[in-house]
Amino acid sequence: MAKVRNSILAASMERPIELVTQPGVCAYDGWINVSIGVWVGHATLPAVRRVLRMSSEQAQRYPQGRSSVIFVLDQVQAPTPEAQEELKKFYGNDGFACFAIVLEGTGFWASGIRGMAANAQRTASSGVVQRVSTTIDEVVGWLPAQHLARTGVTLPPDEFRRNLLTARENCARRARDGIHEA
Repeated sequence: MAKVRNSILAASMERPIELVTQPGVCAYDGWINVSIGVWVGHATLPAVRRVLRMSSEQAQRYPQGRSSVIFVLDQVQAPTPEAQEELKKFYGNDGFACFAIVLEGTGFWASGIRGMAANAQRTASSGVVQRVSTTIDEVVGWLPAQHLARTGVTLPPDEFRRNLLTARENCARRARDGIHEA
């Protein structure tokens, strides 16, 4: 059954497709059953709610489960307190298998964001597996095996890496400039 599911999913998405864009804040693409987001601005309650709506749509589309990779650009402000509370809903969101967060920065800023993510996961006490990384290669080395074990869907590492890079670039451009792909 997993092979059939994999074939259908792989055939349905050869490259990332746009899921949501919140100009000045974030943008998300989807590839197979993985959402890939880039946060370029302060996560506010309205922005987080918009992403949660997209996530609910993805849950209906992929009942076998899904994962998410989130890039947080260097020095982006931490989410507002209201947005932080709302972000906890991601961990309780039905069907989430894995979260990978890529922090594109270091120092106290990265430590603060890493701690906030760990606290959100701990408070939600869900079965979602999370890893915070600093590079795409770390995500590619970790997420495909976890994703397969939890969803039955294969993410070929080379394709996964290529599509992460593509989505990272496209989402950052859309989020910064508000420009949508044709």
